Amino acid sequence: MSDERSGRSSNSFPDSSEVKTRTSVEELFSDPQNVKKLEVLLERLDSLNYLLERLELFIGAGMLDELFGLFFSIMAFERAFMKEESLQGLSELLGRLAFLASPKCMEELSEALDKDERLGLMGLMNKLRDPEVQRGLGVVMNALKVVGKCADECGSFK
Repeated sequence: MSDERSGRSSNSFPDSSEVKTRTSVEELFSDPQNVKKLEVLLERLDSLNYLLERLELFIGAGMLDELFGLFFSIMAFERAFMKEESLQGLSELLGRLAFLASPKCMEELSEALDKDERLGLMGLMNKLRDPEVQRGLGVVMNALKVVGKCADECGSFK
């Protein structure tokens, strides 16, 4: 006769590690707080499984290090900008750049980045006739001016 759960016969004695485990589990769950924690864990099991599936995708794609790098970068960014005025300014700036996240814009940016186009001087002159290129170039030039000004004020680029 065998005990189906443990895989041993019912006439044999449990080894000492099994007895220690059983005792420590009993002690662990004699505390009502631990029982409550287990209940919460079981209630959230679907969420935990979903999270593990996503994590396995990152591991399978070899992107776990990149994910952690991104996570730590966000944490460092958060610490650097915890001042309310910085957060408000950053929020306003991101709000103004939100148009870049639209599906149409994301698709067009992706396509533009996939192009392997080389331009000579004449090709550049032709592109500069396009009003959209002129507008984009104006935005980039104004942004570069601000970056240069701020870099001088901060002394971060020498």
